[in-house]
Amino acid sequence: MISENDTKQQSIGVDTYSFTGLTEHSHPSLELDSYQRPYVWTQEKVEQLIEDLIEYQNPKKEKKADQPDYYMGTLLLHQKDKKLFVIDGQQRLTTLCILYYTLKKKLPNNFNFHFRSAVSSQHIKKAQETCQAYRPQSGVKQLNLDIFEHIHFTTITVEREDLAFTFFDTQNNRGVPLAATDLLKAHHLRAITDTPLRWQCAERWENLQQAGVNNSGQGNYDFAPVLFDKFLWRARSWKGQNRHLGWEDHDALLHAFQKQAISKSEDEQDSTIPLYPSLNNRLAAKLTLSKHGDKSLTLSTSGMNSTPESLPFSLRHPIHKGLGFFLYTHKYAALHEQLFHKNNEPEVLAFRKLRQTASFESEYLLELFDLATLFYVDQFQYKKLLEFALWLEYVLGAIRFDLFAIRWYKPMNYLAYDADFNLLDVIAGAYRPEEVIEFLKSDQYSRDVYSSSEKFKDIERRKQKRGWYLDAILRYYGYETGKPSFENRKSWITKEFIEKKIEEAKYANC
Repeated sequence: MISENDTKQQSIGVDTYSFTGLTEHSHPSLELDSYQRPYVWTQEKVEQLIEDLIEYQNPKKEKKADQPDYYMGTLLLHQKDKKLFVIDGQQRLTTLCILYYTLKKKLPNNFNFHFRSAVSSQHIKKAQETCQAYRPQSGVKQLNLDIFEHIHFTTITVEREDLAFTFFDTQNNRGVPLAATDLLKAHHLRAITDTPLRWQCAERWENLQQAGVNNSGQGNYDFAPVLFDKFLWRARSWKGQNRHLGWEDHDALLHAFQKQAISKSEDEQDSTIPLYPSLNNRLAAKLTLSKHGDKSLTLSTSGMNSTPESLPFSLRHPIHKGLGFFLYTHKYAALHEQLFHKNNEPEVLAFRKLRQTASFESEYLLELFDLATLFYVDQFQYKKLLEFALWLEYVLGAIRFDLFAIRWYKPMNYLAYDADFNLLDVIAGAYRPEEVIEFLKSDQYSRDVYSSSEKFKDIERRKQKRGWYLDAILRYYGYETGKPSFENRKSWITKEFIEKKIEEAKYANC
């Protein structure tokens, strides 16, 4: 497939093929490499493609003899180890393979695509159901079997891996780009030269994408952008006081997790990454991952707990290219899932009940609540979790009561300007849970809000957002009716109250 006039120095070949030509002349067969994302074409995209192909076959105007072929863009291919990997174009090619199978009752030759994720399986099944309606015997709308001879691509084939990823990054950073997390996945898989380890990391990433809870109702839900946007980037970047903290975006994510990632030295293997002293790690200098996925620490002959959330990283731990990136993200996807969804210890259940009640009627305050709690659990596990969460709600609740509308920048303003210290920095630097709890208790802004009766005079239960939040909090603390004074709100959080809520969660789960 490499052009005859191509030079070894360039290792680039450009050709034009029909889809049928790819099935007949693609030697070796086309395959997908480990960094590829799942198949995610929606029913609407599949239908649009088929409708376009029908329009091409049956134009409103008279069809000319020299009508141009139906062009479907460029395919980027990487020739490696006598295999030909699809770098860019797998979504289009997969859809055409599904359509080919539906119309011809057989798979096209020379396509050796394998998908492991449940996301891919769901979308492939839906795409096949969509294609069924366009079989020749299905009715008015139908496709002729020779359509595949008229679908054409330009193929760019490269032999050098660095050129393959250069093209990949360039193509997907212009026009309609891939998500930053897709580019990060490709970038860090590229840093791993050991093939079995690369497959391990690709599998970890696919599991990460399916973590969390899909609240969008969309079939192609991907948890990776949520984890990076709402947690990992903010945890690492929202530092210090009296400065603009900034907001996460495509370029910011790539800068933090790609450009700032540390490359391995010449004497380091893909399977070993350096570690740094922290509360999560006081013993080891390196971590090694075996071929079977088992983890071990150097300077300590003992093995590690097999759960990913036990990995000796902290949220602000330096990112190392390749394995270090995937283990880091694997840990925090698992920790997030345990904290918000899976861990059924009574205190964690009690925390979730508080979170459900104290949604603040503001997605921005809730996001800060979640971020600070994940930061806290990363530092102290689940010690005094409910007590911490109650005081965090006390502080953020003051913001909710003080302001009629919560703007998107308010959480950053609280961290960078309103508080004496940045809450996330306090958690990161604390050695005991009590240090963080005392910081929240001493918050002057909250004290001023709750001590002012004027702040609450015009807030009525179940009236507007502040009123709904007021009602939810009062019910949580046992005030079913009325509106007590908030001047002594600190006295509501007692050891007995905390124990009561944990006990209630314990029996509720029985």
